[in-house]
Amino acid sequence: MSVWTYGFPLLQRYQFPAVVFLIPGYIREDDLVSPTLEDVCAGRCSPSKVRSRDPEFMSWAEIEIMARSGLVDFQSHTLYHHPVPISPKIVDYVNPRTTQILYSLPVESGRESQLKQVGIAGLYGSPIYENAR
Repeated sequence: MSVWTYGFPLLQRYQFPAVVFLIPGYIREDDLVSPTLEDVCAGRCSPSKVRSRDPEFMSWAEIEIMARSGLVDFQSHTLYHHPVPISPKIVDYVNPRTTQILYSLPVESGRESQLKQVGIAGLYGSPIYENAR
């Protein structure tokens, strides 16, 4: 579920302020503004047009719109948010059955940009070490 797609329209409707902790390393670099729940409710787009990515990362354009509204304050939640390996013990390998979302994978330092560009498939075969937050 996305802050932009579902949360922001509700914040606007009820004029309720919020704080969003962003993971800056995974913010979309495009200038696209995705349809929201409000667009569906107003008949400007069909429900099928609302993105259903999991997790849905916002674009800088969407973040800027929310910040200008005065309703949303943004703070950083670390650059990539990955768990930290705590031992050399390998507990699994990244594979097509890996169900963890991108930012919860214990990624080796320096591989984050690869993960951002090609998704989890770019890490198939990489070891998952015993880890903690």
